[in-house]
Amino acid sequence: IAILTESILPSLLRAFYALEVTRTPLIINIAGAIVTVILAAMALLFFQAGQSFTQPLLKFLNVEDVSGTNVLGIGFAVALGGLFNFFMLLSGLKRAMRLRFGAYELPSQGIRVLKMAIVAILAGALSFGTLRFLNLFVTLDTFRGVFIQGFGAASVGLFSYGGILYIWGNSEIRNLILTIRRHMLSVKILPQQLDGQEHP
Repeated sequence: IAILTESILPSLLRAFYALEVTRTPLIINIAGAIVTVILAAMALLFFQAGQSFTQPLLKFLNVEDVSGTNVLGIGFAVALGGLFNFFMLLSGLKRAMRLRFGAYELPSQGIRVLKMAIVAILAGALSFGTLRFLNLFVTLDTFRGVFIQGFGAASVGLFSYGGILYIWGNSEIRNLILTIRRHMLSVKILPQQLDGQEHP
């Protein structure tokens, strides 16, 4: 989910700059940073004190025997802070556009964002499952093992993310595939009998 929000944030910021509004995103980003720091401090305390609550999560991640796992709280804090920043920027952008264009509303993207969030969670779960599966056959004691596990998990996550979005009719993925097909079948690489030209 954090990857999804962090990937959308630059587009929201560019929309503010296109409207020549710079103060609002600055204030929101400062507030988001403060919220992230506060959440990180609270998460660190929770991971240090709430062993009975965090132990199932550490076991699921297979890091229960690793020292310093309380730093995982920082990751959760960054994710929650990113969500806060995203929704605040989205609300601020709606307000800025209403002030600029009058009674103007952004197109509803709730279903689209929800689909992308679901796909991101599914792709992450498949990637993590692949990582655990490969760990049964390849250890992390060598560079080769690390590369195989990382490359395999990343490949499954990437292709499953793109594949599910394609099945769901995502226009960006379909346009990307269409562009690749057009490039692969361009006139420059078509056989002479198919490119519509006569060659000596």
